[in-house]
Order: sequence, then C-alpha cells, then structure tokens
Amino acid sequence: MSKHIRLSALGLIAIAMGAALLMPPRLPAAQSAAETPEVGVFEAALRKTTVAREYVGRIEADTTVEIRARIEGFLDRQLFKDGSMVKAGELLFLIDPRQYESQVSAARARLAKAKADLVAARANVELVKARADLVRDKATLANAEKDLARVKPLAEASAVSQQELDQADTKVKEAAAVVEAARAVVRQAEINQESNIALAEADVQQTSATLSNAELNLSYTRVQSPIDGLIGKAEVNVGSLVGPGTSISLLATVSQLDPIKVYFSLSEQEYLAVMRALQERGETRKGILQFELLLSDGQLYGQKGQFDFAERAVDAKTGTLQVRAVFPNKTQLLRPGQFARVRVTNPDAPASLMIPQRAVMDQQGEQFVMVVDGRNQVERRKVRLGARVETQWIVLDGLRPGERVITDGLQKVRPGMTVKALKTEV
Repeated sequence: MSKHIRLSALGLIAIAMGAALLMPPRLPAAQSAAETPEVGVFEAALRKTTVAREYVGRIEADTTVEIRARIEGFLDRQLFKDGSMVKAGELLFLIDPRQYESQVSAARARLAKAKADLVAARANVELVKARADLVRDKATLANAEKDLARVKPLAEASAVSQQELDQADTKVKEAAAVVEAARAVVRQAEINQESNIALAEADVQQTSATLSNAELNLSYTRVQSPIDGLIGKAEVNVGSLVGPGTSISLLATVSQLDPIKVYFSLSEQEYLAVMRALQERGETRKGILQFELLLSDGQLYGQKGQFDFAERAVDAKTGTLQVRAVFPNKTQLLRPGQFARVRVTNPDAPASLMIPQRAVMDQQGEQFVMVVDGRNQVERRKVRLGARVETQWIVLDGLRPGERVITDGLQKVRPGMTVKALKTEV
C-alpha cells in the first residue's frame, strides 16, 4: 500500500471517530442487568430544622446622657474616675459656687424686705389715722346737730337771738363738710392701701422667683449623674471655665449598658416571612425568635437576646426594615459602637424538605439534581434551594417529599438511563 493511500485511510478513520464523538450518546433499546449501573439515592424528606440567619448589627447603649454644665463657672473638682460605674444622683463635678451663693444671699435679703413692705402695706398707718379723724369729725357733727336742735326751739320762742340760731346752723354745716372730707380721705387711703398691698405682693412674688432661680443655679454647681451607668473620660480639666456662655459645656457622657441594644436590618421579604409565620401561629413577636451575637473575634456571646422593636416603615432606598434586639450585659462586655453579627433563629419554623449537598450540581448558575423515578429511570430536575443546614440543603421548589435523588455515582448516569437504586444515608 502506498504512502498516500495509508494517509487517506488514517484521515477517514479520524473523521469517523470525530463524528462519533460529536453525535449524542444513544442508549440501547434494552439494558441487560449487567449493564445497569448501581447508584446511591437519598429519599427527600421533610425534616424539622432550625435555620439561622445572620445580619450585621450595631451595638448601642440602652440610654446615653451627655453631662453638660448648665451654669457658667470655673470647674473646681472632678469626683469620679474616668471609665467607672456611677449611680444616679452621684456627684460628678463641682463648679465654683461662691458667686451663686452670693446671689442666693442677696435674693433672700430682697425677699425679706419685700415681705416687710407687704406687712407695712397691710397695716397702712395713714388709713388708720384717716379713719380716726373721720370718727372725730363725726362726733363734732353730732355735737353741732345737738346744739342746733337745742337752739332752734328757743329761737322760735324768742328765748335766743336769731344770730345764735344762725351760728348753730353754720356749725352743723361746717361739721358736715368736715365729715365728708374725712370720708374722702379714708376712701383714698383705702385705695392707696390696696395698691400698695398689690405692689408689695408682686414684689414678694418676684423676689421669691429670683431666690428660686438663684437657688437653682446654685444647685447646678453640683453636677450629678442622672442615671446608673458607665461614664467615659472627663471632657474638661479642673480649673477650666465651663458653661453655656463658654466654648465648653460638655463635661462627660454616661451610658446605661445593661441591657444593651443591637440594631440590624431585615430585608422586606424576610420581614414578611417572619410576620406571616407569627400570624399563622398567633404568637407574640418577642417569644418566637431567638437572637445570638457573634462578636468580632468570632466568639459567640454568652447571653441570648430578645426582640424589642421594629421600625415604623421600610426604608424605600434599601428595601430593609430596621429591627432592635435587647441583650443582657451585666459584665459590660458589650460597648456602644461595636459591630457584631446577629444570628436569628426560629425554633418553631415548619419542617423543610432536605437533601444532601453532594446531590446538588451546578451548571451556569442553575442548580439541579438527578432523580430516580418509579421505573428506575434517571430524570434531570432543576431545583431552587434555600438555606444550608450542616451538610444538607433546604429545597424550596423542584422536589416533592419521597422522591429519590442520586447522591453517589452521578458521573455514571445520564437522563433517561435505567439504574439500580441503592439507599444511602446523609
């Protein structure tokens, strides 16, 4: 055979082999028992499981209060150690009280004078004298009227002269005029007394308010903690001028750390799933979910938390809802500003359809499994997966309970092939 003939024969053989490789595999019409491959299968089943979800959480104090100077003055003393625990009402700082003590003393003196003026206004010597004069003038008028009554019959009997009668009548008229004038003086004195009393009472009220304000300012020289908690470092040095009128008003910050709050966000879909589950069981939001913290060093925090609060509305920009959980923190391990992963579990979650991880294959971002049907033939099935639990996947769609998925021997099978299914464990 010539060299050219040999090369042509080899080319034809290569073409035939390539065509055979490109053609789809064909299964024989009937497979013998010896040709039937054995595969391990797992029966998909509903399993009670606890699925944990993790979220990035931000730790904040239950209550944080800024301690600020409410009056202006020089800081005399700091009475706590930076970073220590303080009690509500505990004295933290002392501002120089001398100018405020002087203001209190002056206000007390002004109040004492105002009260004395009020007593004098109520006594009103002028009114007393005016009333005494009126009594005297009324007595004079009464005597004049008696004289006139005595003289008048005598004048009619010509026992006294007309001049004496006129003089008696004049005295009555003069005495009556004096009485009217005295009455006017009394009325004016009464008006003056009412005005003076009102002014004195107003002065007493004003000076009382001034004293109260001075005493309040004096109390502000003793800066106390409003809550139990952990205080940070002092923000000002002793001897500094502090107060609203200066550049320094913040003295320190106190945070209540037990319990402590952790904020994180749920997606809208996760929130709806949780709420529907709660509504179906009619349970309270606080009791059904369990909250755990994974700290930045990877350690699990020793205390479990409880649901405390969900924001009023979903954030339209992120599609998430802010949630708050509360954790005990007696050891003060958790501090405001820390970040931790919040692990949320639902112990009462319904049973889920589970299959081993090794049964799942991935192709171009889609997950599928090989299922052995009732005739022991292989079927390719696309599935939608949920969370991973240990060595298994939760199947959300694509499988039914009781169906057999191939876990071992996947490399030996193709869709449509008849296999011998051997039950395997997870």
